[in-house]
Amino acid sequence: LGNSRMTNLLLTKIAVHCLMPKKYGGLRSSKVFVLDAGNCTDVYQFVDFMKQYGLNIKKNLKKIMISRVFTVYQLTHFLKYELPKTILEYRINIVVIPDLLAMFLQEADMDFYEVKFLLTAIIDILKVIIHDGKVLLITSLTLEDKLLPPFVMDFGNKIVKCFDKCVSIDKNKTNNKFKILIQQKQGTGFIAVKKYITLTDEDLLTVIGR
Repeated sequence: LGNSRMTNLLLTKIAVHCLMPKKYGGLRSSKVFVLDAGNCTDVYQFVDFMKQYGLNIKKNLKKIMISRVFTVYQLTHFLKYELPKTILEYRINIVVIPDLLAMFLQEADMDFYEVKFLLTAIIDILKVIIHDGKVLLITSLTLEDKLLPPFVMDFGNKIVKCFDKCVSIDKNKTNNKFKILIQQKQGTGFIAVKKYITLTDEDLLTVIGR
C-alpha cells in the first residue's frame, strides 16, 4: 500500500529476488508472471536488479512473462479466465499485479454499480487464487490520495484483507524518505511484525551484497 513508484519498485525487487537460488532466499524453479494493470512495469528495472544480484540476465528474463491490459473489463476477464490457464501452462509460481486499482481511478465516467460489480468479481477471484495456494500472489494499491472516493478506499481495504501480509509505505512529511510498516494477518485484522523503517527510493534501488 502507498506511493506508486515505491510499491512498484518493491514488487520488482521481490520478483527478481525470488529468481535467485534457494540458498540466497529465492524460490526454487521460479517463474514470474506480471499482469500490468497500471502501465507501470519497467523492464529495465528488472534488468538492473538482476545485474546487482549477479544473475544471468538472458536466462532469468526468460523466466518473466509480462501481460498488459488496457481496460478494467480486460483486467477482470484476464484474472478470471486467462490467468489460471497461464499459471498451469507455463508453471508460474509467482504472480505480480502492480497498481491493481489504477485503471478504476482513471475511469471517471464509469457507472458506480458497474465498478462495484467488477471490483467484487476481482476480489472473489483473488480469494480463490490465494486459497488454492499454488502461487505467491503480490499486488500493490495506491491509496494515498485523500481525494479518493470512499467506495474505492472501501474496496481497497477489502482487497488488503484477502492477503496474509500487508506492507504500508508512507511518505514522510518533512523529507524524501518513506516509512515502511510490515503487518501480518491475525484474525480479521493485522498486527505489526516489523516497525517503521525509514527508507529512500535510492535504498530500494540498491541491492545489498549477498
